[in-house]
This record gives sequence, structure tokens and C-alpha cells, in this order.
Amino acid sequence: MSRAKRCFCLAIVCSLWLHPENCLSQGRLTLDEVSITLEKNAITEHEPVILDVRIQSPLSSSLDFDPGYNWENIKIKVIDPDGRVWHRPSQESREGMRFSNAVHVDAGATATFSLVASDWFSFDKHGIYRIEVGLRPASSSVNSDLSLQVLPRDEVALKAACSALLDRVNNSQSFSASLVAARALADVNDSAAVPYLLAAVKRREFASTMINALGRLNSQDAINALIQASKSDDAETSSRARVALSTLQRAKERQ
Repeated sequence: MSRAKRCFCLAIVCSLWLHPENCLSQGRLTLDEVSITLEKNAITEHEPVILDVRIQSPLSSSLDFDPGYNWENIKIKVIDPDGRVWHRPSQESREGMRFSNAVHVDAGATATFSLVASDWFSFDKHGIYRIEVGLRPASSSVNSDLSLQVLPRDEVALKAACSALLDRVNNSQSFSASLVAARALADVNDSAAVPYLLAAVKRREFASTMINALGRLNSQDAINALIQASKSDDAETSSRARVALSTLQRAKERQ
């Protein structure tokens, strides 16, 4: 390969790394091709909120959509039971090598990806929420108006939800689906989640997320789980758990 050709190829690669939005050509997606739904229209308090985006490609052509780094191309607005409006903050533009869950759908096929709305908003009030979801590219005409009911805390329901999420963490067919389940499980801000968070620590790629979640709970059950994680055979997991315990101890001493 000539030097000029090598330089040209390198320029293309660098452009894709620095500007990942160029990796996918995105046409105008319509309501006939995209549906956005809640996994559950009613949840108990502290249960995470998961959105499913389903793309149906027409028989005549394939479709591509890039949700972006941390789903930055999904716009969400929440109207809480008191009528206050909350917009999901725009994600900061980042340079360098980035990864996203880009979706390619063959002609006549369907694909579904999920995101965790409770990653950025705490649905901690009982009542009815309106959630407006759309695709950020200006060329898209997709917008969905959803309704979510948050019910009083139900420990049995919470444990069932955590058990189902743990099963998805361990048994989903793709890493991205396992990641969504892990993030949702880590969002369960309730002591009922502790045994499930501890079980998910065994997935090394999610250990940090689960340890951070246990640290935020800061209950005796969570501390006991961190002590158990600190004895893990995996050195990195053990170290992270010890750091979390030290952080909690220092915070307690300052009180």
C-alpha cells in the first residue's frame, strides 16, 4: 500500500473514532418504523423504569439508528405527579474513541434495545407520571407519550423485580442487554436489592457498578454484603469493596 493510501485510510479511521456519528447513516425514522414503550406501566416504589425501543424495518430496505454514547440521541421529558417538568440533561460532547449500541435492522426484520430512565430521574413519588420520549436527530418524527403509575413500596414485588433483573444480567444473549439489566438493578435504592446486588458482583464486568450501589445504600445489610465482596477471590473486586467500606467508615467518622 502506498504512503498516500495509508494516510488516507488512517484519516478515515481517526475520523470515525473522533466523530462516531459518522459511522452510521441515519434516514428519517417514522412512527411506522419505531415504537417506544415502557416495560411496565405500573411499578412499586424504588423499582427501576426501563424503556424499550423497537425498530421495524420495511421490506424494501434496512434501517440504521445510533442511540449514541449513553443513549445521548434519546430525548426524555418527565412530568411528575405534581405537574413539574423534568428534561433529561443533554450528554456532554466527548472526543476520542467512544462506543454506542448502534442498531442495524435488516430489511423486513425487527430489533429492540432498552434504556434505563431511572438512571437520571428518581420516580420516588406515588402517582401518575407522563414520560415523553423521542429520537434526538431533527429528521426523526418519532415521539411517544407514555404513562407510568408508581405504587407504594411492596417488598415482595421489589424482590421479584430484582430477581428478574439478576436473571437478565446473567442470562441475556447480548452484553448490551446484560448491561441494561445491571444498570437497572443498581438503580434499586432499597435494602430489598442487597442480596441480588451481591450476587451480581460475581459478574466481574459489573462488580464496580454493584459495589457502588451497595455503598449508596449504606445499610447494615449493604455493609455486610460489601464485607463479603471484600473477601472475593477476584483481586479487583475485593479491592473495590474495601475502598467502598473505607469510604463509608470515613463518612461515619465525620458525622
